[in-house]
Amino acid sequence: MKQYLKNNKKITRILPVLVISFVGIAIWINNDNYTPKRVSSSISVAKNNGKSLSDFSIAENEKYIIYGKKEDADKNLLICIDKKTGKKEFLNIKNGDKHYNPINLYKKSIIYTKVAKHKREYDIYMSDMHGKKEKLLGKNMYPDMIIIDDWLYCTEHNKGLMRISLLSGKKQKINKSIGGSFVGYRAKRGSVCFMDTSNPMLVIDNMINNRRLAARLKCNAEVISLSGFKYKFKHTDVPSCGFGLIDVIGIHHDEIWFSGLLRNDNSTAICKAEYKSGKWKSKEVIKNPYVDFDFGTAVENGKLYYTSSDKVTIHMYDIKSGKDLEIYRKAAKYVSVEAVTGDNLVIKEWDVDANGEPIDNNNNKHYYINNSGKVLYELD
Repeated sequence: MKQYLKNNKKITRILPVLVISFVGIAIWINNDNYTPKRVSSSISVAKNNGKSLSDFSIAENEKYIIYGKKEDADKNLLICIDKKTGKKEFLNIKNGDKHYNPINLYKKSIIYTKVAKHKREYDIYMSDMHGKKEKLLGKNMYPDMIIIDDWLYCTEHNKGLMRISLLSGKKQKINKSIGGSFVGYRAKRGSVCFMDTSNPMLVIDNMINNRRLAARLKCNAEVISLSGFKYKFKHTDVPSCGFGLIDVIGIHHDEIWFSGLLRNDNSTAICKAEYKSGKWKSKEVIKNPYVDFDFGTAVENGKLYYTSSDKVTIHMYDIKSGKDLEIYRKAAKYVSVEAVTGDNLVIKEWDVDANGEPIDNNNNKHYYINNSGKVLYELD
């Protein structure tokens, strides 16, 4: 009996210490202040590279531009442009297929995909700039991927969002969300945002907690529903209306920039949404741009790029000053913004038929231009 009481007293003394220790560890884990800082590609490049309708994928660093057209897997060679000399070179790397061929650059390596064995997903590989020293990073992935702070973020088939360390190869399961295109990060929350693959009106906002992931715990995710966004007409008494369709352009300084199709008259608008007083509030920025919900708009480095409603000019809108400039047009051509990387754009030109309709044929051209409208490289 005395021994029992003695042991009971020990447990009574130890238990509060254990409880305090566990609470302290839990608080320390949840107070992780990680904020994403360095992203390999712009939002529009990441979206372009993950879309089946885009003509090719592109990536760049200080020295090189790497791109590849979407063709059959045995033809999908990557092309490298040396920025210093302007010389083009075919790389001995076959990437993706005619549906998806995403690429990323990391230091002196290229990250690319090969069709998985059952031909529904993709395996991700990394090699040097000549296709040598190839190593497998992950199997059975969806085509969308982005590099953030030495981690490759991707989604494993039917398992959820994960990240792979490009330094050690370590894999961490973030949560069970099935994310699509990367649309940016919210610095104030330390979260990384992807479109939901099953619902284009939902954004998955993933809180990245390094301490939780190191302890093999999952990160929390919130869903932002775009269906609740409302449009207020300027200078009229017309009531606010909702959007029949929304495409997220990207997140800039915690604001969600998006293009929308208005339910009341099917006109288009580019808007931004801010989270204030517990809800998202949207505001019109550009009225009636050209929007096809796959291409035509991009936000990067404090600038919004969009195509005019008649599809003949490309504009640059300065988010801070509100200044709007026409930066590119071509006689007898339709043009659109495909992607923006830094202060440069990838654009597409179409021929126009006698009825003023675009002709989607082999004469389509893609150019890499600066934001003053100067053509730097032809990509075809």
